[in-house]
Amino acid sequence: MALKLDTDYKGLSIHGAYVTVVMPRISVGKSEMTFVLWYRTSEFAEPFKAEEHSAPYEVAGGDPFSQAYTFLKTLPEFAESQDC
Repeated sequence: MALKLDTDYKGLSIHGAYVTVVMPRISVGKSEMTFVLWYRTSEFAEPFKAEEHSAPYEVAGGDPFSQAYTFLKTLPEFAESQDC
């Protein structure tokens, strides 16, 4: 799974950036997870940007990747992203 969205990077507009969740880590108490987002110009391109996010984690809520994407869609900067 991935998300596509328009974004800006170092003054450049990137139309349809491909955003993937990588390296999810679940906290010791299993109540939170941290993950990295890779921004790429296409599915197989090298990342041009990486950023870390934290989100609530539900043990019975499915795999951490799905939970991360669901969480991202609640954030204003990803509200208009498309699943791909």
